[in-house]
Amino acid sequence: MYVFPSAAEGCAKSAMEAMAAGVPVICTSETGTPVEVGEGRRIVPRGDSQALADAIAELGRDIAMREHMGRVGSHYVRTHLSWKDYGGRLVEIYTDLL
Repeated sequence: MYVFPSAAEGCAKSAMEAMAAGVPVICTSETGTPVEVGEGRRIVPRGDSQALADAIAELGRDIAMREHMGRVGSHYVRTHLSWKDYGGRLVEIYTDLL
């Protein structure tokens, strides 16, 4: 599992790289992981060490959950975060601005 309890990030590439590799991610919402990932990552409240410890312990015990989160996260990254998708979104933004 990849654990990233950051207090402030713009968009944590490392968390998305972990998801792309099929590694379950535990992070705070401040890491900037995409909201749409859903079950592909576990969000814990920033500064809540008990929630973080509980999430780590739960994933440590539950191999099926780890595998599921890894599959969901990897699928999301492969289908939504390609350079082609990024370029398409930029074209939409610039078209709207013009």
